[in-house]
Amino acid sequence: ADASTDLQTYGSCLWKIVAGVPDLMESHSKEIVQILLSIVYFRYINIYRSVHPLFEEITPRRFKYSPNFESILDLFSNFQSPKKLYHSDGLYKLFDKLLSVPQLEVQKKAFHCILLWKPQGIMPYKDTIERLLTPSTFKEELARFTLSTEDVPKYHRKEIALLLAKLF
Repeated sequence: ADASTDLQTYGSCLWKIVAGVPDLMESHSKEIVQILLSIVYFRYINIYRSVHPLFEEITPRRFKYSPNFESILDLFSNFQSPKKLYHSDGLYKLFDKLLSVPQLEVQKKAFHCILLWKPQGIMPYKDTIERLLTPSTFKEELARFTLSTEDVPKYHRKEIALLLAKLF
């Protein structure tokens, strides 16, 4: 990067390029996951603590969204085999925690990452959740969707209710 390119723009471009080759990045998941976790640790400790309780003594910071973080989540949402990723369980917990961040773009990206694990209680409602996360269709979908027995079987209700509670 030359002197006229700021670090934020440089990092954003770099992550967008990397997101264009998810197969290659997935094969190097240990390195990519460690980068993601270190970024989350240094910038967003309150989220990291919930994934790694060893860091309880660290003072939490508020989550501050950045375009670089969106690009990183884009990369992870393009992976094909999340259960083969380095620290797969911790990644799932991280993406699940990001659903609670009160920033719509982060929630959308985290939801797409969660879908990689194909959670049985969420997959049938993927389109509904996506419409709830879209401002132009939110009201219509909110009026239509209920957790009643007709819409959501009892065995899916708990998982959907927890997901909705995190998002809203």
